[in-house]
Amino acid sequence: MSRSRQNSDSKNSTSSDKILEGEKVLCYHGSLIYEAKCLKIRESEDEPDKMEYFIHYAGWSKKWEEWVGKYNLLYFGGHLIQLNTHKNPK
Repeated sequence: MSRSRQNSDSKNSTSSDKILEGEKVLCYHGSLIYEAKCLKIRESEDEPDKMEYFIHYAGWSKKWEEWVGKYNLLYFGGHLIQLNTHKNPK
């Protein structure tokens, strides 16, 4: 594993370890990123040393709630970011 990859992994690990129940996060679903909320945290059933996060996607029904690993999540230490949803001017 390259040094930059190791540094990237350790940053992801540190930031996602800080996620608490009830916190807002950004979450990958497929290739898209959605605003979400972490509802629950548990140890992975497949890999006991890893954590999983039960996510509710903002504005979506409960049927889309799912358990995801830390690599699906983006966390910004409680800082909210503004997603640009405006169309580009013509």
